[in-house]
Amino acid sequence: MDHANDAYWERVAGVAGIVSVVTSALGTFIVGAPPAADATMEKIRAYYTHHRTELLVQMLLLAAGAVAVIMFASGLRSFLRRHESSGNLSGASYGGGLTVGILVLVGLFLEIGLIYRAAPHADDVLLRTFFDALTTGAVFFAFPIALYVGAATIVVSQTGAMSKTIFWIGVVTVIGNLAAASQLFVDHGPWAPGGSATFIPFLLLVIWEVAVAVVLIRQPSAAASAAE
Repeated sequence: MDHANDAYWERVAGVAGIVSVVTSALGTFIVGAPPAADATMEKIRAYYTHHRTELLVQMLLLAAGAVAVIMFASGLRSFLRRHESSGNLSGASYGGGLTVGILVLVGLFLEIGLIYRAAPHADDVLLRTFFDALTTGAVFFAFPIALYVGAATIVVSQTGAMSKTIFWIGVVTVIGNLAAASQLFVDHGPWAPGGSATFIPFLLLVIWEVAVAVVLIRQPSAAASAAE
């Protein structure tokens, strides 16, 4: 194995992880808080009608972030695979990260229809259906995120590939994101899908990705040397 080449691409993947965080954060907040699942039809229609340009910019940023997170997950798999005997968990982590990126892109494909056509002209039932599918469907990100972070965290625990701090950040991130699935049973308030408190699982994921990205950027060479 060419460890020096692996280390180079792991550094690139670490940078991609930082890029994914920055673009995703900018894309999330550039328009301001979106309507929550219990928002009125007037608020939903006004959101898509009055923020059309900002939403299109948001989509480009989120698409770039989705591609970057896939590249980051690939580099993380390479790094973890050198420490893991079988490679099963590092592969599972990559599969989770890949799924997260693909789900973001699929959501963007659906939302573009709202921005271009449905929001200005669709009847309330159709607009509500699309909006609820996008808003409530985001809850299911909890499961691939849990796989993505959880499998990597188990490898860290078993091999010491990263620090205990990153291990505990991973544990909290998995718990927080799995807890987010409970939003399906909340109809209104800050914990309803799209509510003001639902940023917390995303924030935990951001903290974990930044911490892991720093390891990929700074430590691959040492890890490669130790493996030779």
